Amino acid sequence: MKRAIGAIIAAVALLAACASGPEPVPAPDEAYETAKTLRSQIQEFELAQYAQSEFDSGETQFAAAEVAYNTEEFAAADEGFNLAIDSYTEVIRAGFRAIAGARQEEAETQRARADEVKASVALADEYADALDVYNQAVAEAEAGNDQEAAVLFENAAALFAQVFEDASDKRQQALEAMGRVDERIEGLDVQRETLEQSARDDEEADQ
Repeated sequence: MKRAIGAIIAAVALLAACASGPEPVPAPDEAYETAKTLRSQIQEFELAQYAQSEFDSGETQFAAAEVAYNTEEFAAADEGFNLAIDSYTEVIRAGFRAIAGARQEEAETQRARADEVKASVALADEYADALDVYNQAVAEAEAGNDQEAAVLFENAAALFAQVFEDASDKRQQALEAMGRVDERIEGLDVQRETLEQSARDDEEADQ
């Protein structure tokens, strides 16, 4: 009898569980916030232009997910937000890769200008600091950290540009100083010639 009662209780519990339906899907708040954060980053840095089709896809997915979220269709919203996150992530990756490449070219241009004025000799410490930042940027780019690389390449370009300006000023000052020395030497030559001529004149007068 006890076994029969136990079986009945188990059957009732099973029927009650089936009648209650599946567990409700929670609101995908975390996915929603992540998608919005990535979307804002794309807008802030104007990255859509580097992967326009991916961005357009992300926008479609995000808009549909928002509609589902607002109507509490949370399973569909969660799927849509995660698809948007994938698209936005690809846009950000492509955008910062392109930006890092452009800024690397600018850093190399500024480095070449600094090399033309022998900045590595005239301002060895400052040039070395700029080179260190450049090398860090290259390492970040090779590791796939394009956003960090973009920032470092920009800093390296600015440092090399400053080194070029300072080395150019230093070189100009040296040239001006040499010019003053040449002028002084030229003046002394004139004085020497004047004195020699005066001496010759005196000799001729004595004769």
